[in-house]
Amino acid sequence: MTRSVLAQQSVVVVVVWNRISDTRRRRRPCCVKRTSENDEDAFQSTPNKETGGKPIEDWSLSGLRAEANRQEQKAMKKVSQATTKLRKGKEKMEALVCDRNASVEDLEQKCPDVDVLETDVREKRTRLEDVRRLTALLGEVGKKVKPEDPRWIECVKYAKTLDISDAPPPRPPRGPKKVKNSNQNTRPRRPYFAYSSTSNAFGDDSNANEETTVEIRVGRTSEDNDVVSLDPTNDPNEWWMHAAGCPGSHVVIKSKTPSDATFLDAALLAAKFSKAARVGRVKVSAVRCRQVSKPKGAKPGLVRLSGDVRTIEVRLDECASRVAALERTKT
Repeated sequence: MTRSVLAQQSVVVVVVWNRISDTRRRRRPCCVKRTSENDEDAFQSTPNKETGGKPIEDWSLSGLRAEANRQEQKAMKKVSQATTKLRKGKEKMEALVCDRNASVEDLEQKCPDVDVLETDVREKRTRLEDVRRLTALLGEVGKKVKPEDPRWIECVKYAKTLDISDAPPPRPPRGPKKVKNSNQNTRPRRPYFAYSSTSNAFGDDSNANEETTVEIRVGRTSEDNDVVSLDPTNDPNEWWMHAAGCPGSHVVIKSKTPSDATFLDAALLAAKFSKAARVGRVKVSAVRCRQVSKPKGAKPGLVRLSGDVRTIEVRLDECASRVAALERTKT
């Protein structure tokens, strides 16, 4: 009983598949160019008008060989791609045919047309064989040829039938150049990153309810550090910070009387953007902006501090949440 049911299902699948194939054959346009049976050298490709009118004296042997080799590599790649596509199409067709739950609509819509894929593979293999024949003919020609050499004339005529010239086809003109970061704001680049810290306006507890937002600037590069530290718009009494004894960014607090919280925020930023960021405890030097100067001939980022230097010790691991909050204010 089971064998009879399986046999009936197989017959139904075959009948449905034959009906699908017949429908596709009727709808499929003719994609193969008819050629004369008596003409053995007839090919499917149309001769190029530019190469067709070119005199044989102007053809280059080295150029034709190079272009033939390029066309052979191109044809081999197309054959490989078409073969892979055909193999995957057959695997998909077999999976659909063996699927008992597949309906007729699934077979008609999802099943690939293997006949078209096989025809495409045959056409691309024929093209590869034709190009290889041209390469073989060129191999029989010497290094130097004369226009009246019959072997050279045969090569040129054969190349014309294959639409192959002695030079690669011209490249299409390039389109307009893409603008980098076109979706982003096109404002000029700043030499610093700006962070916001909430500070008491008086720097003490005399009026703890009155708060203001203070900007903290962090230099981006060594050259930018010079701009941030020596900016003429800096107030002499504003605060400047830097990780002590190691390279790092210059930090400027845009306030003359920052609160302890803002002072800590600036020190954390100076420690984070320094070579000592992975150390447990980081010492940060703090002075007024008027105490920062640039020695003559010093390299970018190197400054001189004068007067009393205040030192603050911070731990980035203990203040990770505070640093994360500062990062959210970065502009």
